[in-house]
Amino acid sequence: MPVALSRADRRLLTWAAGLLVLIIALALVIASGSGDRGEVTTTYSAGSAGAKAAYVLLADAGYHVERWIEPPAALTEPDATTLILAEPLELPTDEDTSALRRFAEAGGHIIATGPTAAWFVGGAALPEPLGGYTWATLKSVALSPITRAAPEIELYDRAHWALRDRGELPLYGDANAPSVVMVPVGRGQVLWWASATPLTNAGITQPNNLPFFLASLGAPAGRRVLWDEYFHGRRPTLAASIWHSPVKWIGLQLGLAALVVVWSRSRRSGPVIAPPPDSRLAPLEFVRTLGSLYQHAGAANVAVDAAARRVRSGLARRFGLSARASAPDLAEAVARRSGSDTTALGAALRQCDAIRNHERVTDAEALALVTALGEETAALNVFRFPTEGA
Repeated sequence: MPVALSRADRRLLTWAAGLLVLIIALALVIASGSGDRGEVTTTYSAGSAGAKAAYVLLADAGYHVERWIEPPAALTEPDATTLILAEPLELPTDEDTSALRRFAEAGGHIIATGPTAAWFVGGAALPEPLGGYTWATLKSVALSPITRAAPEIELYDRAHWALRDRGELPLYGDANAPSVVMVPVGRGQVLWWASATPLTNAGITQPNNLPFFLASLGAPAGRRVLWDEYFHGRRPTLAASIWHSPVKWIGLQLGLAALVVVWSRSRRSGPVIAPPPDSRLAPLEFVRTLGSLYQHAGAANVAVDAAARRVRSGLARRFGLSARASAPDLAEAVARRSGSDTTALGAALRQCDAIRNHERVTDAEALALVTALGEETAALNVFRFPTEGA
């Protein structure tokens, strides 16, 4: 059956629908204007910034290439392995960087691309904010097998390597701030690029980029090429992959939407419970009102008698006595059972009995008697039993 909506509900739904349309439109505009910047350099992507074409090409060219979804600590056979870190999305832990360094020192070959990839191999890159997203033709600045295969390359010059006098060999770009550099590490080496452009689906078709990429890998015989997907969010288990992907944020939003729906439904469909009635007077206000009434009537003896009756009742419950006993007998019995001096208690009870029928008792006398009774009962724990160990 159709659900009846109030005017406020219809207005809220209209605003929510309009906001949703606006968010979708902005997302489309940003995505269309970002170009390659909004894509991920992964072997699963056929987009312009993806690397699926290069991955398939290596397999067809005879390279033993496979996707790597394990942490760096699981790398083996460094002498015959090349690891490609193409624009990693996640930052490495200290354990990851240590494992990568051990891999390179044992003879491993690492190709790291992008500004953040420099952190993976113990280097530092200075980002290029202005020219980092336009094609740049970089000429070689050193003689090596790689530069002989490709005298110049086309890439997005997103960063420059910060030289630290560790034997680095600048290959392309500025010799003092290279965009492609070879770094020896132990028995292995690291080849860092300013961006992954030469191996992307769009960049690999540019002049000299494919020879540059293949020369960076070396001959296919006896070499295993591991294309990292671990730092792109891929994990050995489905749950881990989802946790390291944007899917978790979609799930979070759906969960929040479900909570809002449940909360809204429960508020509208739950039972109607009347709130408890508020007391007209707080306890202290009641005491003050009753005290004002006694004071106005001059009935201080009534208040004293009420206090004395309460004390007698408490003593009877506490020590198993009769509340109707005379003041001396009651005080003597309490003294025997408690082992305390009850002289003041007996005197206060006698005075209360003496003024019970007096119509006129001053406020000062009444207050003194009630105070004395309170002090004696507190000393005897009449209205509060002692706790264990006290």
